[in-house]
Amino acid sequence: MGEISSKPLAAPGGRFLLVPVSSSPAAKPPSPPPERIRIGVVEDEMMIRQMLAMCLNQHSSFELVGQAANVPEARQMILTQSPHALILDLGLGGQSGLSFAVEALEKIPDLRILAVTATHDGSAVRNALDLGVTGFVSKGESFEVLQTALDHLAQGRAYYSPSALKLLRNNLSTPPPAFEQLTPRERDVLRESALGLSVKEIGTKLSISENT
Repeated sequence: MGEISSKPLAAPGGRFLLVPVSSSPAAKPPSPPPERIRIGVVEDEMMIRQMLAMCLNQHSSFELVGQAANVPEARQMILTQSPHALILDLGLGGQSGLSFAVEALEKIPDLRILAVTATHDGSAVRNALDLGVTGFVSKGESFEVLQTALDHLAQGRAYYSPSALKLLRNNLSTPPPAFEQLTPRERDVLRESALGLSVKEIGTKLSISENT
């Protein structure tokens, strides 16, 4: 609390009055709330799409700006809403979510994408990693894994879930690809796997899985 001082003030008749003056600094206006991340959901299954939307509406870092059930709707959302991030299903009723990811990243290069899938295909994880997709989560994983992925997405950090990393490691080593054909990120994963590191240890070391 600031100190109270007195200041002389002239009064009628040549007298002076002492008027208390506070030395407390003026109160600063409250800081504006941080800008929320504009995010869209691209998912062909209505129930899952609505559940993801409910989850995002409860997350303080995100503002849900659109939902799409297929690639044409997703294209329209990209054009009209200019989202900062997407939750993208890789299997859109026979359409390729990864192909749309390429298209979306061409239009918005810094777009953050969290890929979700029901398949257990290591090549899908590998392709997502090569494209620069921010995160990857299986639909069969827990709600806590999804929450962790969303927290990382909000911070602009990569997150590949434990099951995604396991699929990636299996894909890189069976059958063994030519080492020079791998991307630098894939080489890192394969090197750490050859050293005997677990999926969790690889993820922590390369910052592509759960970080607490």
